[in-house]
Amino acid sequence: MRRRGRAESKEETRRLILEAAAARFLEHGFHASSLEQIADEAGFSTGAVYSNFGGKAELALEVVEDLYTRETQNVLEALARAADSSIDSWFVTIGEWAQQTIGDPAWARLELELAGAMSAREELRTAMAQRYARLREQLIGVISVASSRLGAAARMDPDAAGTLMLGLILGVALQRAVAPDVSGAVIARGLRSIAMDERTEL
Repeated sequence: MRRRGRAESKEETRRLILEAAAARFLEHGFHASSLEQIADEAGFSTGAVYSNFGGKAELALEVVEDLYTRETQNVLEALARAADSSIDSWFVTIGEWAQQTIGDPAWARLELELAGAMSAREELRTAMAQRYARLREQLIGVISVASSRLGAAARMDPDAAGTLMLGLILGVALQRAVAPDVSGAVIARGLRSIAMDERTEL
């Protein structure tokens, strides 16, 4: 069997720690989870966690970013599988994804706890700002798919639309976490309004 190189081994360690951290943070929350618990569940020492992530806040930032990256990929794949290339099909797909995904209470709790923890340290606030910037870039990728579907009908500035779409996702997610009857599909209706410059009733 081929022996794994140092880089491969390090990447595998990071992956296992991230998986254990995601499970722990989502089940118990950020504040109730310790690095010792995460390291134990991943099968490593706390030293391995520190050497790969720096600390609990930095680890949690990567966990949340991975969650968003995964869901961005999911929605892009859903758009690729859409029944047809019409505008309506695109927005139906976005709405279905949002209804199924946005507003998980555990995820929303982690987001809120992490935002509070970040505010106490300048370097962590900067890291969180950079994370939101990366999320906006991922959403701009989704919006570029929309633009190709909408063609000349689109009225979107990608940067502004990415910021507004992230705001919609975060805001609706927090509302749905405490009031599940709030529709996630409103995200698609809001994006339609942004994209088409229409007075869509929200």
